[in-house]
Amino acid sequence: MIACLPRYLDQVHARYDTMERYVAEGPVLDAITIAARKKKLTE
Repeated sequence: MIACLPRYLDQVHARYDTMERYVAEGPVLDAITIAARKKKLTE
């Protein structure tokens, strides 16, 4: 699953071209994005 995640995210980013739609239609992926940002901030 992890191996195909980058490709999946590329497809998602292509699909959700605006941040508003991305947040509204991709709550789970938005949570992943927030978690990634928090991890970057704490490193």
